Amino acid sequence: MIREASILKKYLDFFCARANTFIAVRAWNVDAGAMGLRDVVESAYRSQIDTFLAAPEVKALLEGACDRAEYDRFLEAVAKTHFASGQYLGFLYAVAPPSSIERVKHNLLEELGLDGDASGEAEAHGQLLEVLLEGAGLGDRIGPLHMLAAEVIRERADESILYGTLKEVGFSALIEISAFEWLLAHTASRIANALEAHRGIPRASLVWFTHHSEVDLRHAEEAVDTICDYAEHHRLSDDHAETLVDATLRENVFLRRYFSVRAAARAGGMIP
Repeated sequence: MIREASILKKYLDFFCARANTFIAVRAWNVDAGAMGLRDVVESAYRSQIDTFLAAPEVKALLEGACDRAEYDRFLEAVAKTHFASGQYLGFLYAVAPPSSIERVKHNLLEELGLDGDASGEAEAHGQLLEVLLEGAGLGDRIGPLHMLAAEVIRERADESILYGTLKEVGFSALIEISAFEWLLAHTASRIANALEAHRGIPRASLVWFTHHSEVDLRHAEEAVDTICDYAEHHRLSDDHAETLVDATLRENVFLRRYFSVRAAARAGGMIP
């Protein structure tokens, strides 16, 4: 079996060698020149979510057509992806424009369970992920998954930077991180219902999903405000910003993180 790391390198090389085609392969197939950055970003996110929900892996998960091992792999991928969310948000806080810094700071503190909730019972989102894994009978995987999440950050720090400046790296990170807020705002309830019905996870253990379905509708809108503020503050032209959106979302980031590089490549028509 071809290792996923090899597949990822293959497609990264493919896209890097053809960087001038990023705009031409927009998934949402609209005339971006007639759109503002906000419209371009929101359209891209909607396209990513539509592609995610249309993928056979996601349909099987939502419809109860997965076996226990497949549900468990999904849960582990979610945990591995989001255990390090506080660190990613910390990076965004470091590069946030002045007009958005309070929004980003609030999101970071909420992620860490330090948002000063009036109830005094706020929990770090990483703890909610641990509750999810415990409820699924995967408590023994918590430690290894924290280590895998840390390894992902190390690997990303080792990667060659595709962009010329830190402002572009920050913009790309902001685009991808905000994409997950959009996804969870629109799909977390459905996923939680499927996990309860088909995987037998108690509702009380699904708070990580149900919480995101409640708060990320607001976060999703605020995220696009921050993206527009960032582009203006760092003087990214519309064309340059749109090219960075294309590059960041060149394949489905949700399928890549939650399922596999192969699933993302198949959804993008790169492999059968």
